[in-house]
Amino acid sequence: MKRGLILIFLCSLMSCGKNDYAYLLFNDTKICVPSEYVPGLSPFGQWIEDNVDGLDSSDGSEIIRIPPEVIKSYVPDYTISHINKHGVDLRHEISGIAYKTSSIGSPDGMAHTAWQVYEKNENPLVVMEESGHYRIYPWGYESFSWDLVKSPPPEVPTENFPDDWYIGYCGNTTDSCFQSITYKDIWYQYHLQLNDLEVRDEVESALFSLFESWENNCNNHTS
Repeated sequence: MKRGLILIFLCSLMSCGKNDYAYLLFNDTKICVPSEYVPGLSPFGQWIEDNVDGLDSSDGSEIIRIPPEVIKSYVPDYTISHINKHGVDLRHEISGIAYKTSSIGSPDGMAHTAWQVYEKNENPLVVMEESGHYRIYPWGYESFSWDLVKSPPPEVPTENFPDDWYIGYCGNTTDSCFQSITYKDIWYQYHLQLNDLEVRDEVESALFSLFESWENNCNNHTS
């Protein structure tokens, strides 16, 4: 196993073309991600963590950024870019942070809070969008951020929220919503632009396929 890790490290230092991967470990799940998708990773620091006793790379989290062209290859209706309110041609890269699932508590924490908003806040504001979805403003007035859901939360919740009820935590400062997927021991929370919310399920499936391919990269590279 150490020999495989050393080979991956040497490849990250040399010109390896399509085999230039960043090796990431989350509990028992290993993924080998194209290194250009992991902007904060130092190849030397990674090798030290993986090979020096007393250091555990699985304790950390890692930023993973995926070019919009990659997502569009899976989701034809995905938007490559759009001109935002500041006149900037904003590329719709998927930018998020991968965590090990054992470190995050409940992945549905924000959804539970939105479902119980009437119990936790005196007069929350619930507004229907043109899309038919609902914005929840917990403090009773329209602000720069909101929870987006498929139906109004009950004033007296008596059971858990329905599957797929919670869409995401959104904001107009970034014009995006927080989304997440779980792949084995990895929880990946990412930004999805408001323009692409209609294809959020397809994007989720694309990300699951990408994580699966990244795990296969490790298996193929060290076999």
